[in-house]
Amino acid sequence: MARFRTKPIEVNAVQVWKTNLKNVCEFLGGEKRRNLDFSINYSSGRVGVLPVEGRSGSVAFPSDWLIRNPQGDVIAVTDAVLKARYERIG
Repeated sequence: MARFRTKPIEVNAVQVWKTNLKNVCEFLGGEKRRNLDFSINYSSGRVGVLPVEGRSGSVAFPSDWLIRNPQGDVIAVTDAVLKARYERIG
């Protein structure tokens, strides 16, 4: 049996709240949209992210986080998962 540890990587993240959906839109690329297609439901605060490459997408609810890894992929994680896997550095 082999054991592994996650390599330390730095990610950018934004927490989703109904009050900061403009910041979420900017994080996702705004009008440029980079390599993402996304939708924001302003009444519920829910954000859906679907990568253009056809990979499975993510849905973030209020209090969840959207994180972007070094390759540019964006996924949604709960607040508990973010705190368990990542240390805030800035």
